[in-house]
Amino acid sequence: MSKDALLALSLTRLLSLAAHVGLSCDLYTAQPPRLLDRTEIIRKLSDDVKRMADLLKSGATMLSDVCPECGNPLFRVKGDIFCAKCNKPVVYARATGPQATVSPSLLLETVEQTIVGKISETNALLKLEKDPEKMSVYSNLVFGWLSMLEKLRSLRDSDRES
Repeated sequence: MSKDALLALSLTRLLSLAAHVGLSCDLYTAQPPRLLDRTEIIRKLSDDVKRMADLLKSGATMLSDVCPECGNPLFRVKGDIFCAKCNKPVVYARATGPQATVSPSLLLETVEQTIVGKISETNALLKLEKDPEKMSVYSNLVFGWLSMLEKLRSLRDSDRES
């Protein structure tokens, strides 16, 4: 296997790992990764599950829709739609007029240009950086954006084949 192929394979694996652990891909707000310890994760999950179980016990209905902010299931409580995790009511918006449509290929192209620009910006910062912690953050950003770019291109290619 060539050196470039090995590097590409390594980058792909690192990108998927970075995405899996939830690393930030925002250049301006990126912080060094902080992994939650096991007990903290279990406590957070169990609090959310307890809250949802209590809603169901009190007669609430779990809906098939999810919260637009956190992705958890929504509940109908006395006619109101509610997110148990965010602890907020959720209102469905209805379109009142004709909706503009954007060509999927144009949208994918625009997103691709944005990602390539972000990779370029971060790479320039990475070249100048000496602090290992910041270098790690910038590297994680580049890995994340490369992963997104790879997925975007495979989506675009499969769209063209259809």
